[in-house]
Amino acid sequence: KYDPFTQQEYYRLFAYFNQASDPGMQTRNGNQTPVVDLYDDAKLAEAESLKPKVAELKQQVEARKLECEPEFQNWLSAARANAADGPQLPAGLAFHAPLDEGQGTEVANVVGEQPVPGKLKGPANWSAEGRSGAAFDCNGQNFVEFANAADFERTDSFSYGCWIKPSGAPTGAPLARMDDGNNYRGFDLHIAGGVVQVHLINTWPSNAVKVRSKDKLVADQWQHVFVTYDGSSKAAGVKIYINGEEKPWDIEQDGLSDTIRTTVPFYLGRRNPGSPYKGLIDDVRIYPRVLSGAEVAALAGSDPIAPLLAKPAEETTPDELVTLKQHYLTAIDEPHQKLVKEVAELESRIAELGKPLVNVMVMQDVPQMRPTYVLDRGNYASPKQDVELRPGVPSIMPQPAEGTPENRLGLAQWLMQPNHPLTARVAVNRYWAMLFGKGIVKTQEDFGAQGDWPTHPRLLDWMAVDFVESGW
Repeated sequence: KYDPFTQQEYYRLFAYFNQASDPGMQTRNGNQTPVVDLYDDAKLAEAESLKPKVAELKQQVEARKLECEPEFQNWLSAARANAADGPQLPAGLAFHAPLDEGQGTEVANVVGEQPVPGKLKGPANWSAEGRSGAAFDCNGQNFVEFANAADFERTDSFSYGCWIKPSGAPTGAPLARMDDGNNYRGFDLHIAGGVVQVHLINTWPSNAVKVRSKDKLVADQWQHVFVTYDGSSKAAGVKIYINGEEKPWDIEQDGLSDTIRTTVPFYLGRRNPGSPYKGLIDDVRIYPRVLSGAEVAALAGSDPIAPLLAKPAEETTPDELVTLKQHYLTAIDEPHQKLVKEVAELESRIAELGKPLVNVMVMQDVPQMRPTYVLDRGNYASPKQDVELRPGVPSIMPQPAEGTPENRLGLAQWLMQPNHPLTARVAVNRYWAMLFGKGIVKTQEDFGAQGDWPTHPRLLDWMAVDFVESGW
């Protein structure tokens, strides 16, 4: 308006910034892309220092596979002798609610010396047609709460699940220790449209893990649903089993870095207070470790290990021996389990140390240059498309050096050209103001026609030239 720039020159300068790729829209998922991640160098150094220890532990894991052969053979002999007793269910329960009461409002946890029973809230509905014995009948208005059960942290490994028979379209949370009112902090076993979902949440959605099964549950049939989690704080550490088979899943969130512990109870039939489940629930089990696939299959009644143990030793194939050995390592051998847990904990620590402290929004150009036009009366909806404008600077200024790119990098290079009349003068004027209270040009923000004239123009010129020649 006041400075000697033509309208076309104004829009040519605008064209440098008309190439940004960001959508210019508000987002509720943190900073809008594109972003640059900023890291803590000390944490990155600590992460690097832990990697040799991880490699050493992994070597110990491999060594343990050989060292435990005598113990494996002893276990195998004993297990074959007991194979006729039926499937061996996983040991080491942290919580078990058989749900065989059939009546009343007190629900037993049968693990521990003096376990605290759960309380059934709402209609005391039970079904005599459970998967084994009776079952808890959820109608969307009732639930069971256990005050002190399933108190896990994100760095703990644990496994949990149950038998369910959904009424109608499967939906809701059969199991959860989650506080909806506190950004959904906690964990759950959740169903949406028949899809099994697992959440591990500190703050939804910015600090959470969420995975969804590709397979769906069906209505009005008994199905065994089970989850294992390795304490890695990663989606990759979660496995979903349906009827004893590990199912593929999709990742929706994978950014957990803080606590998932919550003060709300462990619930059967809902979260706290939402996501009511409708249908039957039976035989809820929680383990303070990662169960192997064979162990989960045993809980689902499709134990792949029992038939192998029942075969005569001389008929067992090499591949079957490998399966038995892997089961022994993951489910029985405590030294191996301890080493694997240490590896998982260190890898989780390395992953956490490697996370950025913060990300900062930056500008990024689109791959193909966006056309720029003069806007009629400044209205974005009325471009004058008769002339397409290339990025450029006002003709009153020195022009960019030959070969300077027509993008924001080129604009920055132009600003730093030694013959640019403004950059050095503006910089030294600000330093002068920092030292003496006001600049040689009092209007530090405006060197144009509406700004103040310099009180000592030759001094400003000399300082600007000296600033450039001394290497800025």
